[in-house]
Amino acid sequence: MEKDPYQVLEIKQGSSEEEIKSAFKRLAKKYHPDLNPNNKQAEEKFKEINEAYRILMNKGSYNNENVRGQSGGFEDIFGFNFGDLFGGFSFRQRGEDLKYELNIDLKDLIKEQYKTIKIDRPVPCKACNGSGAKTKKKCSRCDGLGKIRGVSRHGASTFITMTECRACNGKGYNVETKCDKCGGVGYENSAEEIRIPIRRGIIEGDTILLERAGAGSLDGDYGDLYVIFHINRDQYFKIEGRNLVTTLFVDVRDLIDQKDIEVDTPIMKKKIKLNREQRWPLIIKGEGLFDKKGKKGDLVIELSPIIPGSKEEVLRTFFSGERVKPYLLS
Repeated sequence: MEKDPYQVLEIKQGSSEEEIKSAFKRLAKKYHPDLNPNNKQAEEKFKEINEAYRILMNKGSYNNENVRGQSGGFEDIFGFNFGDLFGGFSFRQRGEDLKYELNIDLKDLIKEQYKTIKIDRPVPCKACNGSGAKTKKKCSRCDGLGKIRGVSRHGASTFITMTECRACNGKGYNVETKCDKCGGVGYENSAEEIRIPIRRGIIEGDTILLERAGAGSLDGDYGDLYVIFHINRDQYFKIEGRNLVTTLFVDVRDLIDQKDIEVDTPIMKKKIKLNREQRWPLIIKGEGLFDKKGKKGDLVIELSPIIPGSKEEVLRTFFSGERVKPYLLS
């Protein structure tokens, strides 16, 4: 070995046997091929620490034939068992991510708030703790571990692999009789209410992620919930960026008389003075929607004068006394 085995194991020269073992376990966890699939650098590093460990534990007497002659495998070569190396390390199974499409109205965008939704998400069955079994027996092939250990050698290196037991699908047991509640599936639907934050700046198609609000798993690690926003079409206002655009239908005589009128905006009623010299569209600053940086858009009002008695008036307006009542319509 060209490299200093002490440097490879990141320890000082003259380290004790326990220190050597401890360093090897720590680095083996970090660089083991099973934990770093398709990572050539990790694989080479694992080979290095394997060889460095053998050299130090054999005090320089290591050679390939010595290793090949060992019949006990990994435990005999290294002086401790595989369970010690990976003790406390678990391959946790994560629940599936879920998606929910939430329709909101324009009024929901005016101020920050929460909406409560109801979802059904799969969680481990409480009756059988997710096993799917009313009665079960330990798997004879893996002896209840759920994993099958394999040992392979490549030149000077020895690799330990742990694969899922096919006889029990990694559960460590086989179902004798199915759970009455979940029918052997191991999961049940849980109806839950979740509060969804409606933040400033939401636009059509925006998505937020709620961690651990997705489906559960037998290991207790939940997936996430993705909420996709859709904005319902409003009767009076169109959304253009952060601006709100609408049309004001008004009796032409009110325009000639330059009357003050009151119209509804998404936030409050607004007084507008009709001025024959006014340039339209009328732009009311800061009466639009927030963007994600907290800046507000404008309310853009187009003017549409209506001549009394016209077909358009009959179809689009209603009367109040002798004059047409002004109103907004997108």
